[in-house]
Amino acid sequence: MSLLKVVINTGLALFFAASPNATQASDDHWSFLPRQPIKVPVDQLSREMRSWTQSPLDVFVAVKLEASQIQPNPPAAPATLLRRLFLDLTGLPPEPEDVSEFLKNPSPTAYARWVDRLLESPEYGERWGRFWLDLARYADSNGSDENLHMANAYRYRDYVIRSFNEDKSYDLFLKEQIAGDLLPVPENGMNKDELFDRWTALGFLALGPKVVAEQDKEKMIMDLVDEQMDVLGKSTLGLAIGCARCHDHKFDPITARDYYAMAGIFKSSRTMANRDHVSHWLERPLETPEEKERREALEHKVEVAEQRVQKLETKLRESATAQAEIGVVQEIDPELLKKPTELIPLETKDSSAGKPTPEQPDTEQDFPKTLSPLEKELQSAQEELTSLRNQLPPKPPTVMSVMDRDETMDLKVHARGNHLTLVGNPVPRGAPRRFSQWEPETGIEDSTSGRLQFAEWLTHPDHPLTARVWVNRVWTHHFGQGLVRTPDNFGTTGDTPSHPELLDWLANQFVASGWSTKELHRRILLSATYQMSADPRPEPMQVDPSNRFLWRMNPRRMEAEVLRDSILKISGRLDQQMQGTLITGIENYAYARANESFNKVFQTTRRSVYLPIIRSTVYNYLQIFDFCDPSASSGKRASTTVSRQALYLMNSEFIRENSEILAEQVMKMPSLTRSDKLNEVYLKIYSRPATAKELDHGLQFLTSPDTDQKTNWVLL
Repeated sequence: MSLLKVVINTGLALFFAASPNATQASDDHWSFLPRQPIKVPVDQLSREMRSWTQSPLDVFVAVKLEASQIQPNPPAAPATLLRRLFLDLTGLPPEPEDVSEFLKNPSPTAYARWVDRLLESPEYGERWGRFWLDLARYADSNGSDENLHMANAYRYRDYVIRSFNEDKSYDLFLKEQIAGDLLPVPENGMNKDELFDRWTALGFLALGPKVVAEQDKEKMIMDLVDEQMDVLGKSTLGLAIGCARCHDHKFDPITARDYYAMAGIFKSSRTMANRDHVSHWLERPLETPEEKERREALEHKVEVAEQRVQKLETKLRESATAQAEIGVVQEIDPELLKKPTELIPLETKDSSAGKPTPEQPDTEQDFPKTLSPLEKELQSAQEELTSLRNQLPPKPPTVMSVMDRDETMDLKVHARGNHLTLVGNPVPRGAPRRFSQWEPETGIEDSTSGRLQFAEWLTHPDHPLTARVWVNRVWTHHFGQGLVRTPDNFGTTGDTPSHPELLDWLANQFVASGWSTKELHRRILLSATYQMSADPRPEPMQVDPSNRFLWRMNPRRMEAEVLRDSILKISGRLDQQMQGTLITGIENYAYARANESFNKVFQTTRRSVYLPIIRSTVYNYLQIFDFCDPSASSGKRASTTVSRQALYLMNSEFIRENSEILAEQVMKMPSLTRSDKLNEVYLKIYSRPATAKELDHGLQFLTSPDTDQKTNWVLL
């Protein structure tokens, strides 16, 4: 038996051990090394290249270009640049009037004003919030085995949009989503909305798909913990932490012990409200501790008053029954038990005439019934109960959230990820040992899960990954490709940065600015690098066809949301109401079914960020245009070219309906010639006038004798 134990333990040790070569390589991997102060290398540039630069960012790009003997592209045309800026920051095209205004004065100062103006617009948060929602695998239903409706998930989505519009510092944004309920109150205090935002932010951990009907509830919880760690690792660190659930990571410095040190933190937090046959996730009421105390005190008073009324009703009935048994009939008005404030008059009539005489009052109308002392006491109790119920506040809204367990726990390593096969001693909760130098020195106490300490470790200013990963994500969304082209993988199997000094300089500036995403936007958008044209010149295409050295702007596809929202705006139908949910009449935890009645929700004209995301039955339009998988974190969507996209744009009811509206608007411009109208259409759709060739082809199409004028405009 002892020999068998030795064999098993040796085998497990070999199973968990990472490759020595992989461990050594990962120790020196660029993304795991601390960021260093970076000097802007202006002295490495020729005078000609210096004249091209507009910001320190451009210097790093120019050094690479000059070393490769590539000249950067000229600036984009002013109309093209403004459209690029609008779509990047708001996801909506500019109005023709905006283009005309900019064309009158396309100076750097005027451009900078547009940058500030769009960053302060509410549409900015809707655009950039959607990028984070991809990372947070946002959805309005659970998916998985039981596709239950998550009726309050939208509150997390609205929180994300608000946070981007407020330019909430990125470190605080992360802390709120990991440990919002554990953060200390700021010295200058905190209002109720800020407190509720912290609780709502925890939806980040609760939104994932869960196998809620799993009957091995311990396995359900460990799978949930694994999903939370996987999303957190990919979205903030660019690492696949989940690989270490079953064994040491084969390529990155995350061991199985590291995995279960982190897993203990999230296992010590509650995400599920119960362990029923079909379990439900935890929902937290949005009320302050003071409001909760007042509500519970009032509810207690109501409960006491209800018990008093019930006792008096029982006593009154028992009294009537006892008197009936000895031959005394006591008249008890049953209405008294229903409406205590309404008194029903006695039936008093003239015995001789059968009805009241003119000299006698109508006692049925004018005299109230005489109540017994017990009935009076019941009436008083009922009135008190009604008064207390009227004082009860409305039921507070709830949000998907997490909270610490009463008892925290350190976990043993689970052999092969199986919770039934535990190995060795419990692993103290904490961060991966390769990055442990940024952990709080005090460690994690038994009284808390450790989520707050983990969040502080993650957002430490010197953490090598957090700032780099976010800066690269912002760059990716502006240029179509990141400085690191694998935005979700900063590990040893991922891409290396094309401009490592630029990435670290931007990360350093980002942290120094207070983790301000809007300041990061400004550094990028005001650069000559961002403002270049996307024209593919032959010579650079031969040297750098993938544009690794950034000699031009990358052409980019519109995402599904931008395409739909732009069409609605161009036709004048876009409803820009913010926040709230489009799903009504479906209770929380009810099964989410995409039937005909529910599908009418998608006929809304509100922005696409507010469309419901139902796992397993994502809206067909979104799927056609490469929407991400809402069950997994996604830092970069796929970009496909398939026939369904062309067929949708040619034949869908949505396109035809909006084309008809635009055609009617154009035809109501009687003072314009047909050429002028065609130009207006191009300005609305493409933010530029039509070229001579486009005008020629368009006019030929519009004069087709086979169809009427409106049909021609619609089909155009």
